[in-house]
Amino acid sequence: MDRGRLAAVNGAAARFFGRWLPHGWVPGYLAGRGFDVGWMWLWRLGYAPPDRTALVAHLRGLGFAIDEIEAAGLATRSAEGGSACMFRDRLMFPVRAPDGSVAGFIGRAPPGPRHRGPVYLNSPATPLYHKGSLLFGLHEAAPWLAA
Repeated sequence: MDRGRLAAVNGAAARFFGRWLPHGWVPGYLAGRGFDVGWMWLWRLGYAPPDRTALVAHLRGLGFAIDEIEAAGLATRSAEGGSACMFRDRLMFPVRAPDGSVAGFIGRAPPGPRHRGPVYLNSPATPLYHKGSLLFGLHEAAPWLAA
């Protein structure tokens, strides 16, 4: 799979999640933890809506093939043969490569007992993302580190 296309699909997903940030439980949760809106935008946080196909449909509408979406780790093949979004009803943290492109994501489940599954869900291994090989926030902190 072409790394450029995978970076493009991840970038489109990050923008999608960012547009959803004002919706759902995420703004209240982050505000309750002391994070203001400026911080949320600096780190390009987002929200993955609970719909099983919202992101897939959006990315398909932008011209990405289902194989590209699945190869980027954003969807999985469902038992019925369709594709389901990997991240649903989660606070989304984009993990960026040193060049600033989005390599993968970390999704945090809502607090409380209503959510099943892991609290933190990482993108699966892809040609761009390998858990443990990229440091979350390194790209964002580069100007301060350089100083």
